[in-house]
Amino acid sequence: MKKNGNEPDSEVVGDSAKRDVMRRYYGIGTNHQPPVLLEKTNTGALYKRHGKHGFAIVSANRSTADSATNERKTRELVSDLKKSGYRYLPVYGGSVGTDGVEDDYDPSFIVFPYRTTDPYDIKANYFSDFGLFKKFVLELCGKYGQTPVLVMDPGGTPNYYDKDGTKVDKSSSPELFPTDPHFNEGRGRERAFFLNPNPATMGDRIRRSLSGEILLRDLDGSPLA
Repeated sequence: MKKNGNEPDSEVVGDSAKRDVMRRYYGIGTNHQPPVLLEKTNTGALYKRHGKHGFAIVSANRSTADSATNERKTRELVSDLKKSGYRYLPVYGGSVGTDGVEDDYDPSFIVFPYRTTDPYDIKANYFSDFGLFKKFVLELCGKYGQTPVLVMDPGGTPNYYDKDGTKVDKSSSPELFPTDPHFNEGRGRERAFFLNPNPATMGDRIRRSLSGEILLRDLDGSPLA
């Protein structure tokens, strides 16, 4: 069956197809740039600016699923995040599916408890009731089989919950986050994390911002957030 230009092609294999994350997960066929490295110096500023009211890290990638299933579920999760109105930042790290396929660009999503009103001015955004935000996160946890889910409360305390909202000890969990830039201590060798590529056009920038994605860089690479 012939695919349109924006539809991900799961039959395409190789590093170039894996790096084309905008097409794989977002259906954007006009930006084929690879993900960009998340620099450590940007991480603290990111959480200080966007995470002061809390956040959560969600993922649809499961170690018990094959790569095609994980990719399909991730596209569903992106759709759910867009519909929710919450702001989010995709962060990529490595994973291996049950089929043995390695993927350096498996995304998790740092989700922040404020809605998209004016994506260019964080002060104009409406911060959601944190209880409602946590409820939404736990619903995603149940839908995508994520255990545990990391929720950072507005006071800066990290907690891990199962899908029923029960606190769990992250050290006893069989499935921790492969792409967790904030809580990645004690996991062996140092790992690299990546962000979505810079927008390719002004239309790309506007569409992604209005969909809820937090952009850290503008078209020319200058800082945005």
